[in-house]
Amino acid sequence: MKGNLRLEGKSVIIEEIRPEFFPYVIKWRNNKELNRYINQPYELTPEKELEWYENIYLNDSSQGFMIMIDKLNDIPFGTLGWTNYDSEKRQCINGRLILSDTSYAAMLMEGYIILTDYLYRFVDVMYAHVGIHNKKALQWNYMFGFDLNSGEWEYPSEKLVNGVEQCEISRTKKKYLEVRDKVLKQFNI
Repeated sequence: MKGNLRLEGKSVIIEEIRPEFFPYVIKWRNNKELNRYINQPYELTPEKELEWYENIYLNDSSQGFMIMIDKLNDIPFGTLGWTNYDSEKRQCINGRLILSDTSYAAMLMEGYIILTDYLYRFVDVMYAHVGIHNKKALQWNYMFGFDLNSGEWEYPSEKLVNGVEQCEISRTKKKYLEVRDKVLKQFNI
């Protein structure tokens, strides 16, 4: 599902992470306001990012880490991605969402839909794990058709990550397609 992946919309380009994007990711991940719900218990450095990229990311086909770019101004403004892609179960964990500035909210919507449309070519179910106190993220996911997983967790290791208590939510491809057009119309995308 990855490998020099590039997706393009009207106002957004989504590209797979590369070293030239590291300064943006490091800045966003270390921003206290942006990362208060991210389960990253350390300061991200260029060395840690490069180590992760070379030793983990490039060797793990089950994950994708994408950078959203303002197409008109060629400015990176956020991240999206997935982990735990399982081709046999046709599922993945959706996430890695960071928005650098709320002025890019409409572009985030477009980027999210572009990436989600792409991922649903390969999966039938997506899971997400959200900090239980992250009301904005929960609201966002519910708007896009996710529901709280009230049964047995698919990924029980995600219940508590680095001290952050999370909930597990899931969405089928069918549910996403039901809400997709409503969201597009509501936000004039």
